[in-house]
Amino acid sequence: MRRRATQIAWPPASAPARLALRERARRPRVGIPPPGFSGAARQCTQKNCGVACLRVRDPAQCGAQPLSQANTWSQHRYRVQSSVAVTPVIRELWLMPVREQIIFRAGQYVLLSDVDWRVPQRSYSVANAPRADGAISILVTRVQGGPTSTWSHALETGDEVLLEGPFGTFMSAADRRGPALLLGAGSGLAPVRALAEDLIEREPRRPITLFFSCRTRADLIDHERFQGWQRERTDFRYLHTLTRDPSAPLHARIPALLADCVGRDLAGWEVFTSGPSGFVVGCSSAAQALGALATDIHTEEFFTDPQPWLGDMPPVPAGRSTMQETS
Repeated sequence: MRRRATQIAWPPASAPARLALRERARRPRVGIPPPGFSGAARQCTQKNCGVACLRVRDPAQCGAQPLSQANTWSQHRYRVQSSVAVTPVIRELWLMPVREQIIFRAGQYVLLSDVDWRVPQRSYSVANAPRADGAISILVTRVQGGPTSTWSHALETGDEVLLEGPFGTFMSAADRRGPALLLGAGSGLAPVRALAEDLIEREPRRPITLFFSCRTRADLIDHERFQGWQRERTDFRYLHTLTRDPSAPLHARIPALLADCVGRDLAGWEVFTSGPSGFVVGCSSAAQALGALATDIHTEEFFTDPQPWLGDMPPVPAGRSTMQETS
């Protein structure tokens, strides 16, 4: 669902290789700055603006401080609470912490694997806002031949998984109060749904528009829930387009619909777009053409093969090819 990485044979051919991966995963890691950022990743200590500091060239402008050990991430065991097919190809997994929970912000993602490291680790956006009980929801698209998505779709209530995180800067700045535009396609709904939940809870009077794109009515996710939010909240608006259903009221792609459905002046709007690369690029370009500043547009590109960046890779055993299958 996110950035691609160098591919390696999986599962590791030997027990020592698996142990080496586990040991490497236990090491504290330091945040990775986004593309174009010059300097170490930093986090604001004055306004708790997080991503805003990561996006400026000089983090000192907002009193940012380098990330410390308190900002590193770790692994935790979670237990499957439920597994529900929300579309013909997407399952929603609700996971509960076995012991300690991952502390995350809406819009971030985690890495998922089995507790024995027998399936490749893959990245999935958290699909809910933080909760007191530590529950995490993820949306997993079934990919034919993909080892991790196939394993994920077969998980049952009570099974344990391994989550690592949190990661990512797809987050709203804490000091923003203007309108928020949340654009998602397919399983790219996950982080924008989390952001919508979080903004409604923290900033109930902030205008929010959620625009979801999918192929057919069978691919709609949380349709009734979003309609309920729209009925109950004057500052929340929900739109959807069905790109493979010409009979639907809206069936064009979101970039072509933005001006007429959302507005022709997006100056001052904070825009979030997540989904396939083409969708994200198209939405970003359309939003900028309508006046949104590039610095106000947050993007999260999803890939068929959501492999995390693992840094230095262990050597591939002789006679084994690198993994080409998707998750």
